Amino acid sequence: MNVAQLRKAIADLPDDMPVAIESEGGWSELNLYVCDANLRYTPKFPNLTPWLSDGHVDTSSPVYRDHVNTTALLLSEWGNDGHNITPNSRPETIDGSIAPREIEP
Repeated sequence: MNVAQLRKAIADLPDDMPVAIESEGGWSELNLYVCDANLRYTPKFPNLTPWLSDGHVDTSSPVYRDHVNTTALLLSEWGNDGHNITPNSRPETIDGSIAPREIEP
């Protein structure tokens, strides 16, 4: 799946719908990361590829001749070294005006 397919799949969902991931401990809130990744295309198994893996590889090496370096959106319940794009679920700033201080008599 890529981001365009994800956008299409969730286009009609309400904005306030929670997002979760099933994990060993039940459902959990997600952290979103943009991470270095690589895609492996295997001509022998076209129906099973591409395989997405963590990190960049040396594509000039014969071992990685079927790999392409890219970035990926990672939905994870755990931390990651990638760029964290997790929205803050509890805003620190409340939109509104500040009431003026009362004048002491």
